[in-house]
Amino acid sequence: MRWTIIILMSLSFACSKKDEAAPKPQQETEAEAPPAPLGPEEIDGPSPELPDELTGESPALGARPVVRLLDQGQEPRQTLRWNVKRGFKQAVSANVSSAIDALVVMLRVQAPRYVVSYDLTMKAKQVDEDGTVHVTFAVSSARPRLAATGKPERTEQLKVGARALTRVTGSYALGRRGAISNFQITSPSATTPIGDEMIDNLRWALIRLTPVFPPDPVGQGAKWTVHEGTEQGGIHVNQLTTIELAKAKGSRIELELRVQQSAAPQSFENIGTKRALDLLGLRGTASGSLAYNLNELAPRAADIEAKVFKTARQRPKDPSDNTVDFGVGTVRAVEVVDR
Repeated sequence: MRWTIIILMSLSFACSKKDEAAPKPQQETEAEAPPAPLGPEEIDGPSPELPDELTGESPALGARPVVRLLDQGQEPRQTLRWNVKRGFKQAVSANVSSAIDALVVMLRVQAPRYVVSYDLTMKAKQVDEDGTVHVTFAVSSARPRLAATGKPERTEQLKVGARALTRVTGSYALGRRGAISNFQITSPSATTPIGDEMIDNLRWALIRLTPVFPPDPVGQGAKWTVHEGTEQGGIHVNQLTTIELAKAKGSRIELELRVQQSAAPQSFENIGTKRALDLLGLRGTASGSLAYNLNELAPRAADIEAKVFKTARQRPKDPSDNTVDFGVGTVRAVEVVDR
């Protein structure tokens, strides 16, 4: 199975040490107030109207997702549950491409795209009486593809970052209806900022591609929503996913999904730079499809595209400096091809 993930993600390139991409205002603007916070509209048009679930308080991180059945679908119906047996192993190849499109003060910043190919093994180490699967995973190789990475120093950063990922391991618990809990991911090697981003990319992929099912039996055409609080790039995100059961035959299912996200203003730490930032706003959308065998741990096929727009304020290292507001547009396209 080949698992291809395209991610436009972090601001570590734009807000690097010395803040080279975020200069102070010039002399003619020193007497003026700091620029107004940047909005998503300045990056890629207006944000969609938010449903009620995303305008209120976000569910707590780690809380059980709230599932609401909208349409039970056609007959025949079945209860959708994961049924992974103890000792089941699955090899996954993942290609992760990462880039950035940011607006810092009045400067547009785009980091070149890079690709890392992962080989990892997933295993159902234990299955509880209630069907909860305790999953472990290990990365055996992480190989950067060096085309279109830009400057030679960037290429070297990718090589060093990828080497730290060759012994990454982790674990999580997968409930019978799909909720993931107790997610852990660690690297025994010292990581670099770009290495930390690669680990975060892998974490995102493993969590986001596991759907949650309703408690009731459903048939073709069934629709339900999943409302949950999730962590994304160090930010507590309020997420609502609408899922439709496009096809079901035994343990084989095909799903269509649409995701909307928001986030309240909050402090967070940039994954790559470890700089303290203040989130001003976040909006996200995604849509696509998933095909699963409910006896397995990874999807057989997936085609998902996600966009996230966030605005944030970087705190100055020196109290006499100005704060820097910036906007970042991220795009994630996920393709999983069965082979």
